[in-house]
This record gives sequence, C-alpha cells and structure tokens, in this order.
Amino acid sequence: MPDKQLERFYLQQLRSCLIDLPDGETRHSESPDFLIFANETLGVEFTAFHLPAGAGERPYQEVQSLQKQIVNIAEDAHASAGGSALYVHVIFGRHGRLTKGTVRQIGETLADVLLSFPVPRSIRDGGVDIPRALLPAEIARVRVHSSVDGVDRLWQCGYGSWVAPVMVSHIQNEIDRKQRTEPLARKKCDRLWLVIVQDIATEAHACELSDAGRLGSYRHSFDRLLWLEPHAPLAVDLGGAVV
Repeated sequence: MPDKQLERFYLQQLRSCLIDLPDGETRHSESPDFLIFANETLGVEFTAFHLPAGAGERPYQEVQSLQKQIVNIAEDAHASAGGSALYVHVIFGRHGRLTKGTVRQIGETLADVLLSFPVPRSIRDGGVDIPRALLPAEIARVRVHSSVDGVDRLWQCGYGSWVAPVMVSHIQNEIDRKQRTEPLARKKCDRLWLVIVQDIATEAHACELSDAGRLGSYRHSFDRLLWLEPHAPLAVDLGGAVV
C-alpha cells in the first residue's frame, strides 16, 4: 500500500479499537508497514481487501477505477461549462460496458445531463433524482443536492449491487498472498500482526464479513490476524470474537 497517510489512518483506527495495541514509538517501515517499539517490537502489516471477481468477471478494482474516472470527468466537464456547485452521488449498475475507451464519453454525457436538467439551486430544495431514461446505460441512479455554500462541491460514485459475504476462502487467499512477505517482515520485529482492511472509501464491491469468515480457521504464521473496518471503526480477531 503506497499511501502512507492512509496507512497511518488505519493504524489510528486500529488503536481506537484495541486496548492492547502498544503505545510506543511508532515508525513507518516497509514490510511491515509499521514498527511499534515498546517492551518488544511489534510489526503491523496492513493489506486492503478487495473481493475477488467471479469467473469471467473483471477485477472489482479495475471496475472501480473506471467508475471513478467517469465521475471525475463528469465533474470537471460540468465545472468547465459553468455548472453550479453540486453534491452528486452516482450509482453504477450492471448494464452497458465500461472500458478505458468509453469512460470519457460516459462522463461527458453525464455532465451534459446535469447541465440541462433543473437541479436544486439551494440546499433547502432537498435532493432530486435524475430520470433514469436520461442517463447513460452504465449508470443506474444519480442523486443531486445543491452545495451548502454555492462553492463547495462533491461528486462521488457508489455501487448498486448486492452485499456479498466475505468467506473463509476469500480471507485465506489474502493471507496466502501476504504470507510471502512474512519472513522478511519477521526479521524486523518480535511479533507480527496482519491486519486485513475493508475500507468502504476504496472498496470496489459491497461486501461484509460473514460469521463463517470471522470464526473460520486459517493457515498462517502471523502472531495475530485481524479484520479492520476503519470507518466504523471495528476490529475483529479472525478465528475469535469481536474486540
């Protein structure tokens, strides 16, 4: 995970959940992400969880990237054309086909729709839904609110799909991927924790940890295995109870 600021946020949220996370000197590292110096050295390795795509499907990370590009293109085109400051939430569906070659056309079409549709002019007007017939096939719903001050704007994308359960096999696959880095990380610390992060701000597919995933048995050589939902915040000892 290249974003050290994001990793520090994860560590902060993990600390808010765990009373037994040492409060010693903390340093950024590479494999593991953090070293915490107390009575002994604790290494903490974070890994972002992305639900694997099903057979014949593209990785959710790839789909998410294309959707974000569309929303960014639409926001920039809307602002460049003199559109008012808005809060826009875009829900993508399963129709149409997202590709690198179609993102600009879809984004510019979305901007044109919002430029021509009577959107709210004041926060007191509440929100409006753009009629589905006006939207590109790839977009299922667009909800629009006026800016609170006429300047601030926020365009976001969401995902109109079912919430998939995270199962033992999903977690074990993530552990196996990180297990390859364990020997190097182990040389730097006395104890090593692996924290699997489900970040709703970056997650490309809606999912939630199942009871089976929480209580399952896992093959690994880490001293502790945790599931972290940083925006709750919530930390779960995998194979054990919620902490």
